[in-house]
Amino acid sequence: MRAILALEDGSVFIGSHFGATGTEVGEACFNTVNEARRPNIVDHIKNGDIDFIINTPGSHDARADDIIIRSSAIAAKTSYCTNLASAQACVNAIEALKNKNLQVCTIQEYHAQNL
Repeated sequence: MRAILALEDGSVFIGSHFGATGTEVGEACFNTVNEARRPNIVDHIKNGDIDFIINTPGSHDARADDIIIRSSAIAAKTSYCTNLASAQACVNAIEALKNKNLQVCTIQEYHAQNL
């Protein structure tokens, strides 16, 4: 099914979704690895349902899930970020690729130009 993810900063991502239908406001979440409910995030990674992961673990318990999610993402060759700054950099890179507006620079140069 078609899905639209609209962020507060005006960024809009169009793709497909699975799971419950309807309109939601807030975070996009999945069952965690340690929950008994299936399918969980790792199942979706292994099935190729996910193209990009932003995982920001906030607690000690979440770190255990983080290791499993990261390992699954690497095995599936799925892009993975652990903070919003790196996720924004990835989104900018994807936009540049789409627009063929490529520019190579160090991360320090990038931050000096864009912050």
